[in-house]
Amino acid sequence: MYKWFDFSLSPVIDDTYQLYFRNIGDTFSFDTYFNSIPINKVLKYTSISAIVFDIDAKGEYVADIISLTDKEERIIYRGKGNRIKIDISLIPENSMMLYLKLIDCKEVRNVSVYIECADAYDVCATLIICTYKREENIISNANYLSESFNDCSELKQIIIVDNGKTLGDEKFGKKIKLILNDNTGGSGGYSRGIEEAIKNKEITHLILMDDDVNFDKLSIKKMLGFIKALKSEYKNISVSGSMLYINKPSVQFEAGGNFSESGVQKSFGHYLDLNVRENLILNEKENDINYGGWWFMCMPSVYAKSGHLPMPFFMKYDDVEYALRCKLNFITLNGVSVWHEPFEWKYNSSSEYYNIRNYLFLRKLLDKSFTKKQAKKLVCKQMLEKLCRRQYQMVKAVKLGYIDYLKGIEYLKNLDAEKNHKKICELNYEMLSDEELFKRYKIKFSEEKYHKSDLTRYKWYMRPLLYGLLIPGVFCKKDYTVVDVFFDRKEMYFLYKNVLHYNVNKRTGYYLKK
Repeated sequence: MYKWFDFSLSPVIDDTYQLYFRNIGDTFSFDTYFNSIPINKVLKYTSISAIVFDIDAKGEYVADIISLTDKEERIIYRGKGNRIKIDISLIPENSMMLYLKLIDCKEVRNVSVYIECADAYDVCATLIICTYKREENIISNANYLSESFNDCSELKQIIIVDNGKTLGDEKFGKKIKLILNDNTGGSGGYSRGIEEAIKNKEITHLILMDDDVNFDKLSIKKMLGFIKALKSEYKNISVSGSMLYINKPSVQFEAGGNFSESGVQKSFGHYLDLNVRENLILNEKENDINYGGWWFMCMPSVYAKSGHLPMPFFMKYDDVEYALRCKLNFITLNGVSVWHEPFEWKYNSSSEYYNIRNYLFLRKLLDKSFTKKQAKKLVCKQMLEKLCRRQYQMVKAVKLGYIDYLKGIEYLKNLDAEKNHKKICELNYEMLSDEELFKRYKIKFSEEKYHKSDLTRYKWYMRPLLYGLLIPGVFCKKDYTVVDVFFDRKEMYFLYKNVLHYNVNKRTGYYLKK
């Protein structure tokens, strides 16, 4: 028997306690995102024979162990005592989630979950973080991760690859290795970390994680403890950690995704509110996942040891390309996740360059019949979209991405990524504060204009006029419209000469003229 994980009882992010426990009076229920057990995947993928709950709580409580499906719940065990053993054979095959409920309980001090598993094997994991000039964030996360060494024996080492070369060894503990690296982007940084990690022949798994995330250590323990109990036929399973929005911490961005050969990308579990119990069941259902985001992903090291390293994409689609090339098999688990900023907060011209360039490379790598004509059609559509939005710098970025794609994959492999990135970033729009916008352009963010543009509806005549692009400026409104910097539509710009692209969350934006 070995300990799988301890319940988290203190939320990492404020006001997220319902992701950890539900408390009404003297009843504590753990049918929650972090503390429930993904019993459907335990039954299918692991050789676990029994689960033991070790409870430290105050009061003459009654403990229920409950099995939950998408249609009903069933009490598997009811009784008193601080140690409860559940034989796996007692759990219905269609169960999706197993959870603990304590009735007449005054206080919960700790709950530990142990596993009986005859075929458990040794897991030795290295966690790799690639960072670039986020010193405060990475130091905080590294110190928090260091605590995991004490109660998660499967985590052997942490490697931090510093693409900005702004960190020093004195900031970290002995088990954290710092590597100073050129700015080769996320793909280059992770490649460097992977090469270092696999020098240790004992390493069985690699965990890749972003530097700008918040996370609960429970996610690492839950993931590695599950992997340790995998049946032999499933030992090549990878785990895709979910991404939750840091500004909406109970809402999920993605629990794994699928990228088809035809170039269609699908996110699973998008925008599910994980405070809702029905959504937890939905989130545990298995989907056709073929890639996992590198904000938090764990894979067997055998793939890297066989010579597979990430393609030098710098950023965007590097995690998708790598997973598809290695043919990784993914699962997700409730409670295995990180909180991350929405990607639209970082959206700018450089994003468009990498998006179009790497998307085209990925399409060609997946489908050899993908033609230049098809690529050109995609690029022309993107350029026209940006023209309608007055984003002329982004038009240039898309064009450069297309030109670099046409130079071929060998060009990409030999490219000076750091120098190229600096050149592309010159096309980025400067995000200005409210004060700077008024000082430079004498304009202010207006809630009224913002909501008015959002209410704009498509009219049949907008498209032939390319959403106003073909209308001379003299016939356009002299006033400006206000649109979201990312969530906009072409019709919002119709008949407006000028536009304020605005990030409501950060209170910054940029102003463009027709």
